[in-house]
Amino acid sequence: GERAAVIAGRQPPRRRLIFAAQQNDLKKLHLSSLNGLLDRHRAITLQLDMDWRSVNDAALENLVKLLTRKGRCQVRSSGKKGDANRFRLPARGSPPMLGNVAEAIALAGHVEVECISVETFE
Repeated sequence: GERAAVIAGRQPPRRRLIFAAQQNDLKKLHLSSLNGLLDRHRAITLQLDMDWRSVNDAALENLVKLLTRKGRCQVRSSGKKGDANRFRLPARGSPPMLGNVAEAIALAGHVEVECISVETFE
């Protein structure tokens, strides 16, 4: 079947999408696991929401690693009014880490992000 053809190299694996819901509450370990999954499975693409206000610097560090994966990690707006293409970062994040996230977004060419805001989580 399909699996045997993929293993034998006769056909590329089908693309798979992993989607994380709005207002990400993913922790450092979750994001690290997602990085490992992308390392092991080249057919997987990850889609993340743009709201990261609830995470800490440790999680942001792993988010940077995900964001730099060109073509493998996408970000999208939750679709709520006023959130259109705004990447939301936590006000409690350290300035160097917030800068790292902004740089990762720019360097990986995330054109879907129109602006980055630093906010408190309500």
